[in-house]
Amino acid sequence: AHSAALKLHRSNMIVYDRKLGSFVPTSLGKVGSHYYIKYDSMLTYNRELKPHMGQIDIFRLFSLSKEFENIPIRENEKVEVAKFIDMVPVPIKGDVEETSSKINILL
Repeated sequence: AHSAALKLHRSNMIVYDRKLGSFVPTSLGKVGSHYYIKYDSMLTYNRELKPHMGQIDIFRLFSLSKEFENIPIRENEKVEVAKFIDMVPVPIKGDVEETSSKINILL
C-alpha cells in the first residue's frame, strides 16, 4: 500500500502523509479516478502539460497516455495511417511508424 500511495502522491493524485500513513485525494486524483486514468498518464500530463500549448501538442501529449500503450500499428495499417495523417483536421506531430500517430488519427 505504501508504494502505491507514493506513486499516486508523485503523480499529484493524492496528498500522502508518510508518518501517519493517511492520504487525501486531490482534485486531479478525483478526475483521474472518475475517468479511469492511470497514474502514469497523470504523471506525464503533470510533467508535460504547459499553459500555452497548442492543439497539436495537446493531442500529441494525450496520444502518449499509458491507456493506449497496447495499441500497435499493424503492418497492413501503415498505408492507411500514412493516408489519414495528411487528412485529419488537427495536424499530427510524429512519424507514420509511431503508435502515437495512429492514436492521434483516432482521436
